Amino acid sequence: MRIENLTRLVDGELQNNPKISMVSGFCLEVDDVKNGFAFIALNATRDDAILAIQNGAYALITDLNLEIYDDEIAIIKVDNLASSVLRLARFIATQKELKFFHLNVAQNAIFSCLSLPKKISLISSNLNEILTKIINAAHNDIFLSKDEILLNRIFEKTAIKDSQNFSLIHSHSIFYTSIMFLDTYYENLNFPSIFASDLAKVMQFFYDYNLNFNIKDFREFNHFRAIFVDRFLNIKPFGASYRAFICENNEELFITEAKFLKSKFENTFICTPINHRLRDMADFCFESLNDLKMMSDFKYALVFSDFHELESSLNETKTERTLFDF
Repeated sequence: MRIENLTRLVDGELQNNPKISMVSGFCLEVDDVKNGFAFIALNATRDDAILAIQNGAYALITDLNLEIYDDEIAIIKVDNLASSVLRLARFIATQKELKFFHLNVAQNAIFSCLSLPKKISLISSNLNEILTKIINAAHNDIFLSKDEILLNRIFEKTAIKDSQNFSLIHSHSIFYTSIMFLDTYYENLNFPSIFASDLAKVMQFFYDYNLNFNIKDFREFNHFRAIFVDRFLNIKPFGASYRAFICENNEELFITEAKFLKSKFENTFICTPINHRLRDMADFCFESLNDLKMMSDFKYALVFSDFHELESSLNETKTERTLFDF
């Protein structure tokens, strides 16, 4: 890309009269600089910029006052480097005809549990990571993110579509899913059935793009995640008790899950921190997770909490309770 076009693209101002006229690529890490590249100094220091020049950079894009006087390279000053990165990302995405899809929270968690083909990338909200992945992407690659605002700033996005190609088979537990998708039967997946339609949408997505996927397990699926306990609230193996705490730390999903449980089961408790904005829907409010150890006589308790934090709390030594407490 010619220097004058690059300067206009990132909405910058050329600080010198460089002898070079073009760059051959882009990078955001000093170690990735190749001869002829433009180094984008996002979260970089002056020392990083100097090292990038030594490594062969033909241009620096920065919002810093570097006071580097070198007419061998182009120094492009911008007012807002994050905005410039997004402009560059949008340009490269258009050139490569990349596809962007918005995922809801559950779908994003499902994709995170799968072994994805090289053509597909899950992206976070980290600008450095996003631009690096876009720079390294092949033509027509696919990007997925739950950050809808970010996607709107980069490129036209769409949601993954509904599927009419699945049947949910009755399961003995809400923590397992049996599903028929097209001609394939997936039996007793360790996956909460409340999200079966989202799982079907993910399957449909792979089918539409003629991509293979491999479902191994969903042990790291971090929503509606159960901790089974006995009557003394000692943790038991998965499924080994009729009583369970269910952890959720996403507000939107928590509300959906609470309605689901209340409609399906008696003796269900909704538990939130005492100062949480969802406390009005709670049956039990707690100041600390240790307060949950005082609960008794419940089937399911949906807790607004991180799974590992609640698991750790339950594993701590509990105050002795007699049989008369139950």
